[in-house]
Amino acid sequence: MIVTLAQARAHLRLSAAEGATDLVDKLAAAEAVVLDYIRRPDDADWTARIEDWVAGATVSPAAEVPLQIKAAILMQMAELWAFRGDDLDGPKREAPGDLSPTIKALLYKFRDPALR
Repeated sequence: MIVTLAQARAHLRLSAAEGATDLVDKLAAAEAVVLDYIRRPDDADWTARIEDWVAGATVSPAAEVPLQIKAAILMQMAELWAFRGDDLDGPKREAPGDLSPTIKALLYKFRDPALR
C-alpha cells in the first residue's frame, strides 16, 4: 500500500490498538478510490508508474509517490472513517460518489487532461 497503517493511525489520531481491521479496509478502499480517479487507461507509462507506487518500488525518483497523492489517500480514508453510510449528515457532493473538492484539488495535475 502507498500509505502505511501507522501513517493512517497518526492521521486519524488513533492508538495502535484501535480499529485495526476496519482501518486497513478503509485505507485500501481510499487508495483504490484515489488511484481510480487518476488512472489513465490509455497511458502505459502512467499505469506502470502507479503499479510501482502500489508495489512500493523505489528504484528511481519517478517511482516515489507524490505527496499530494499520499495526502489525498489519507483524506479519503479519513472521510470513509468518519462517514460510514449510517448517518444522514455525510459530506455534500455535486454527484453521488464524487470526491471532495479538496481531494480533487490535490489530484488535479495527475488527471488526464481529457477527463477534466
